[in-house]
Amino acid sequence: MNSVSTHSVVSGQGIRAMVTTSEEPVRASVLMVHGLGESASSIAAFARAWAGWGILVVAPDLRGHGRSARFSEPELLAHPGDVWVRDVLDLLGGLDLPDAPILCAGHSAGGGVAAAVAAALGYARGVFLVDPFWRFPVTPYQKPSTARSAAEQFRAEQALSIDALAARLSEQWPRWSPSECLARARSVHETQLELVADGHVIPREPWPGLVHDLVAAGTPVDVVTGTVRCGIKPMHRTILKEAGAQVHIVEGAGHFIRRDAPDALLDLARAFVDRVLPSVSTEEASARQ
Repeated sequence: MNSVSTHSVVSGQGIRAMVTTSEEPVRASVLMVHGLGESASSIAAFARAWAGWGILVVAPDLRGHGRSARFSEPELLAHPGDVWVRDVLDLLGGLDLPDAPILCAGHSAGGGVAAAVAAALGYARGVFLVDPFWRFPVTPYQKPSTARSAAEQFRAEQALSIDALAARLSEQWPRWSPSECLARARSVHETQLELVADGHVIPREPWPGLVHDLVAAGTPVDVVTGTVRCGIKPMHRTILKEAGAQVHIVEGAGHFIRRDAPDALLDLARAFVDRVLPSVSTEEASARQ
């Protein structure tokens, strides 16, 4: 088995990211963006799997999460989703990445960020999104009632100890492994509550046009969703397909597909990687490192 290693980097804006690689020749780099209430640490297992395929993984803690900088009041008012995009572009610009294709991947709110970053870069080889949090009707703004409800849930969860929250999550989500419940609990405790209460966590560019423009420019977009308590509804699926995206449905999985059906999601991710990346010889891939 190839050895996988991870090290931490921090941008000038205080955004911390975990960079994961393996002994495999580097085929590409991937920006891997977690969702609301998550962190780079909570998606570490997923990142290690991609690294084993020869992908260098850059997984940031979004502002207000993990060990990254917190939102100031002006930044909250400036629309957090857009701030995240700027943070991530700044982070990527400061890294010495291999001369290889770049992919963008993200879950939930991080899916919206990953797609917006891919569009801003203009040269992403592919975009892989796991139940991205995109509102319908299309709007960049969260409903105040939804934001209040989310904030109340996070406040109640943060009032519990990490172990107690992990136990509650295990009861709520019986398909999750104990390690995944603990990882989620730790990440919730590291989430800035004011961000949840504000709620504007989607970049303001309308997502249907964003997906259409990516596909039209030659960037494949794959969206994976489930069938239980998911953010992507039938109408979202229709719009995504009309925009040229490929939509994959994992039966029985919920919003956290990576935890509900990890093997199914990894199979879809591996198929996506093999489809969008060109085949190269070992010598060519080694020369890129």
